[in-house]
Amino acid sequence: MRLIPLCQAAKVKAVAKTTATAVLQLVDEEKLKTSDKLSEWYPDFPNAEKITIDNLLRMRSGIPDFTDEEFMKNWYAHPQAHITAKDSIERSAKKVNQFEPSDQKTVYANVNYALLQEIVRKVSGESLGTRIAEGILEPLGMDDSFYVTDDVLPGSLRGYSWDPESEEFQDKTGLNPAVPGEAGAMVSTLPELRPYAKALCEGALLESQTPKARLKSDAMAGTRTSYATGRGWCSWATSAATTAPSSASAARCSTFHRRRRSLWWTSTDSTWTTRASPPRSSWA
Repeated sequence: MRLIPLCQAAKVKAVAKTTATAVLQLVDEEKLKTSDKLSEWYPDFPNAEKITIDNLLRMRSGIPDFTDEEFMKNWYAHPQAHITAKDSIERSAKKVNQFEPSDQKTVYANVNYALLQEIVRKVSGESLGTRIAEGILEPLGMDDSFYVTDDVLPGSLRGYSWDPESEEFQDKTGLNPAVPGEAGAMVSTLPELRPYAKALCEGALLESQTPKARLKSDAMAGTRTSYATGRGWCSWATSAATTAPSSASAARCSTFHRRRRSLWWTSTDSTWTTRASPPRSSWA
């Protein structure tokens, strides 16, 4: 492992979960309600009448994810394959027998935010990348952060995945960003993640009542109860009330904001690696 400059751009993947902020800004603009049903935009999607925007934000929709083992093997074998958010959503919709009732338990699934990505586009008439740039990056002065639209990563950092067949690490830096979409298409730097985490925890980008509702978190199924997720962020029950953007991980690129002591902690790795065969999700 080598030391890298703090200003080095990196794929922060789902660490940021900026889509949740973009969605809640549309709520503040009265263009959307968290109680709106998925059926308003996807009337033929399974259980759409029972799934709300809030369910999607909180990972409580009951929708099975599209990132099963077969999908990941194919994507890793063809990292630049033409796969869109629409393709991912349709893949989840076909798993009718795997759907569970909405708002019963919290299960991390990228399809929730793939749907939100498309809803933002349908409601605002703008791409998610444009909404993030205008509503989040520009107000916070995050000039070196952007929503990825191609597979080119600025700078010298690379991303690798372990191939159990060849028993070698393979360079996967050029993965098609449209596959994770909003769930992992952000590029940023550690210095620029810091003001975003602060704004996220303190509600600087939203109207006064919206951040309060965002603080509500539910324990993630299959994890210890001290780990919970809310509308685009997760929290750990510690004495310092640590919170972080959703999917933050010390093994990748993380930003934490300790609300009571105003203490920052950040870390990054020069690569993201896994020994799974292949991983269920490489960007979470």
